Amino acid sequence: MAVEPAPPPPPGSRVAVQRHITGLSFDDRGDQLIIAAEDETFRLYNCKIGKQVACSVLLLAQGPTDSSLQAHKNATF
Repeated sequence: MAVEPAPPPPPGSRVAVQRHITGLSFDDRGDQLIIAAEDETFRLYNCKIGKQVACSVLLLAQGPTDSSLQAHKNATF
């Protein structure tokens, strides 16, 4: 079954933009969840309280870079 796209909102209206999730990962204890979306944002959620605690936009470097992302350690996020 195909899903028809929603019609565009009227000019000047405030409608939430749908963001598709492209990846997600829990920390080692399952206390936090980080979600990546196609709008190039990362959102961090506290699973114990069920709320978003941070949001960041991915900035991509142009060309080669010496920096690296150290992930999968306690308190990395």
